[in-house]
Amino acid sequence: MRKIFITLSFNLFLIFPLLGQNQMANLEKYWKYRQELRDKFIVISGNVEEPGVNIPAADIHYYGKKPYVGWGDGNSNMSHYLSMLATELWLLKNNNQDYSTTLKELYYAMLAMERLDLYSEQNFRKQENKGNSVNPSTDINGFHSRDDVSQAFWDKYSSHFPVGDFVSCYKREYSDKIYDISQDNIYHNMEGLALVARLVGTENVGSIPVTFQTNHIPNYLTSKGIKNGNTVNFSLWAKDFIKRYIKVLQNSKVRFIMGVPTHWYLENPVTGNLVEDGSGKDLDMATFYGRGAIHVGNAIVGENLGTYDGIGGEDYSKKIFKDLFEQHAVDLSDIRVLTLEVAVAGALALPTAGLSIVTLPAYILIHGKWQKVDKIITDYYKIHSLACVGNVSGASTFTSLYNYLLSYNPKKVCYPGTGTRHFPIYEHFPLMYLALHDPNCEIMNMNNSLYNPSQLLYEHLLNIAPFNGCWDNGRFEWSSTSRCVWPESLTQNNGQNIQYSGLDYMMLHNLFYIAFHKQDLKTLFIDQNSPANLRKENVSYGTIVTSASILADNVTYAANNGIAMRPGFSTAGKTNFSAKIQPRSGYYNGSLYKIIPFNNGGSGLKSDTPPVDLEDLEELRAILLDLLPPADDEQYELPLELEVIANEETNIAIFPNPTDGVFRIQANGGIINAVEIKNVQGITVFKEENLSENETVVDFSTQPPGAYLVTVMQGKNARTVKIVKY
Repeated sequence: MRKIFITLSFNLFLIFPLLGQNQMANLEKYWKYRQELRDKFIVISGNVEEPGVNIPAADIHYYGKKPYVGWGDGNSNMSHYLSMLATELWLLKNNNQDYSTTLKELYYAMLAMERLDLYSEQNFRKQENKGNSVNPSTDINGFHSRDDVSQAFWDKYSSHFPVGDFVSCYKREYSDKIYDISQDNIYHNMEGLALVARLVGTENVGSIPVTFQTNHIPNYLTSKGIKNGNTVNFSLWAKDFIKRYIKVLQNSKVRFIMGVPTHWYLENPVTGNLVEDGSGKDLDMATFYGRGAIHVGNAIVGENLGTYDGIGGEDYSKKIFKDLFEQHAVDLSDIRVLTLEVAVAGALALPTAGLSIVTLPAYILIHGKWQKVDKIITDYYKIHSLACVGNVSGASTFTSLYNYLLSYNPKKVCYPGTGTRHFPIYEHFPLMYLALHDPNCEIMNMNNSLYNPSQLLYEHLLNIAPFNGCWDNGRFEWSSTSRCVWPESLTQNNGQNIQYSGLDYMMLHNLFYIAFHKQDLKTLFIDQNSPANLRKENVSYGTIVTSASILADNVTYAANNGIAMRPGFSTAGKTNFSAKIQPRSGYYNGSLYKIIPFNNGGSGLKSDTPPVDLEDLEELRAILLDLLPPADDEQYELPLELEVIANEETNIAIFPNPTDGVFRIQANGGIINAVEIKNVQGITVFKEENLSENETVVDFSTQPPGAYLVTVMQGKNARTVKIVKY
């Protein structure tokens, strides 16, 4: 007998008041940050060729005799801004929301990129007393200054900002020199451009007010097929800019750098000099970063953009780059060509016909000092950025990025020689990878065992971002210009009264939505020509529309939003077919993404102490236990409280929990007198007395992973909390 079960489960409406609270609170926080960005950090203008407009500042320094708005070094500004706008537009559009404001800001931001590209050479010519000319046929080439926020811009728009001075790469505190682009800027900006290329298509911009001072930019966009009347192909536009970037890294003229001939270096086309920072003068670009850039071209643009081979040839540079990404280091014994600023036995190892082998010991120049090394140390961010955007190892790229995130170890050094102890995590790369390279949710689908626990960890990070914006004296996790770019600078400026743009939060928020909730917004069409597995196996999707016959005995279609069975759908024989609409487990629903009007008072929702679903935590427990060394279950038991733990009586907050071994204790309205940590055997592993602080940082990272009891003394009161070190 044939059985068909149609189940419509509306549990979503029952659990939303509890589980949806965090989602709505974070959405309110997101749109509050967006309004703060517009009000304090950027001038949004349709006069798109005016220097300084449509480029966000990084932070506002309210302290000192001359408080100022800072545009930073350009590494987080446009990269995060483009990433945030592209993801925001995709989410609003796929939720059938009004995205016209986002489209306008994205259009202006891309035109700001074009303005930088077109006019930077003119600005460099002025600086070098070489004239005031603009040549669009040569100046639109991918080389530009980091920003063009000038004194003239500030004189006109200073009243828009909350302080009376500014610092940019066009006007620095200590130099009047315009700072040109670096490798770092290019790699960062390619992240945002890649998301535009993947998530934004052709849009009508006819109703968006825009004023051009010349026809140079419109003519270029039209000549490339990017602009056609009132429509703009944003994907083609972003790809074109990436092509320019990769081209500018390669030069037809051979330079001898450290005695090695190479085409890979970054040169200012006006001065003919290598750029001051990230020029490739240590041959890193020639050896491996250049190969990463070519991977980006292949993955995003769909073209092999490698005009010139790097040192050692294509196969060699591919191997070095993949090894640096997957293993985070390469034994110097395997390096056959001089790389970085390395001296071996007092002499330079130059490439020969057979490529010479570098002999240990070797020395590398770090912050002006030669230090002995046995491995090549690279910039983790640049390697991971290029690997992520360029999909360097296929699907296993995600695994490497994710495992790297889980391998967080504060004992490792981010910048050798600086003494800093923070090891970069870069949470956005796994999510960015999913947004760029997992369009059909094949990697992080709802059936993946990593789905719920990973979602919980990311949601926890979003939940603890403060409602009042990201400040140096706010949450530890959000006390950097960008925790995604500079995690090592968290609380580095503590107490100096700095407000950050919040672009890192907004970017991460949207990437989280897309990576984990893209299925909610997608429709799967199943007809007679669809792959057999869709007609023989269980299928989960946001919306399922089927006009095909079921080919197996037991098949279940589960959807979050709806199932439509159209003419052509049938079952046969003894088939048991079940169709059900039910919410997946988890806290967020992708189809709830919407604009929440900015409200100074707030709704009263608080995501600082999020509700935790026990089923999710049990799954998280199992996965995290697998990541820990084999040991007694009781010793490594995880608590059922991942949220910030707060005691209403003592006002004690301990976070993050779980921790890598470094955590913060805050006492609001009280004083911390002592802290003691015991393991599950009752042995004291950490103790600090004679404190008189309302906040302290504890480091017990030398202890093994497991569960511990933290006791905080406040006078005669004691508060004990279970905490987990992973």
